Amino acid sequence: TVHLNILNKETNEEISEKVERENYPEGDQVDIVGLYEEYPVVKILYTTTSWNPEYSVEKSNLSVGEYNLETKNYKETSLMNENGDFYDYNSNFYKAKNNKIQIINYSPYVVYDEHEEINDSNGATSYLYNFVEDTFTPLKDSMAKYFIGNDNQVFSLTNEGEELILRQYNQTGEKVEQETVLDNESPINLYEEDLYSITEIIDDQLFIAQSATDERSNQGIPPTDLQVFDLHSGEKLLTGKIEYDTDSEVNALEGYIHSIGQMSDY
Repeated sequence: TVHLNILNKETNEEISEKVERENYPEGDQVDIVGLYEEYPVVKILYTTTSWNPEYSVEKSNLSVGEYNLETKNYKETSLMNENGDFYDYNSNFYKAKNNKIQIINYSPYVVYDEHEEINDSNGATSYLYNFVEDTFTPLKDSMAKYFIGNDNQVFSLTNEGEELILRQYNQTGEKVEQETVLDNESPINLYEEDLYSITEIIDDQLFIAQSATDERSNQGIPPTDLQVFDLHSGEKLLTGKIEYDTDSEVNALEGYIHSIGQMSDY
């Protein structure tokens, strides 16, 4: 069962719906990893995860449900069913955006026993799902960090040698429309496991915040590096650090920035 609450911003009226899923995949855990609403239709992306008790192998089914608020009709379709995990890497679900397209990452799950590898893996893969056209397309560059702009543009960040490259693609993610070298003052490493970066585009400016974890020392919570660039030229506009107020922390190892909003000019 899915509980939907939708607010009409013009009338301030709230609609509450109790949706019974039909033909849903069986599993041990269900998570919602995407939503899109264009009245009267609401579309929901689910991951349904199962575990094999013998090997603890994780298997996930990515499915999309479509509910019509007027007709009350519901249908659900499976997109992929694989060993591993599907997730939206760059999303804050407390502040989800109603984008027509969404990036879903797939990370294979690898299990080793004493003698051999049970499940082979080719590494993580990113996919582009279009809610309007119902298309699910793999993105080619497995080393890129893909993200969606405010106007449903597809972007990626890639470390290439000493350079940080920003690319903008067409709506399918198959063709590069613009490539920009960012004038970054501080290194931004997209592949370090103990670094967590988010990207936001506000008023043709690219914001990159990179948080760090320090599990080996007692030097306190590392600050988050913040850099802002011109979206089209790559020019550096601002570089700084976000320090954390630690008056109330208890055994904390890191601070994370989950979303960025701009209230005034800096």
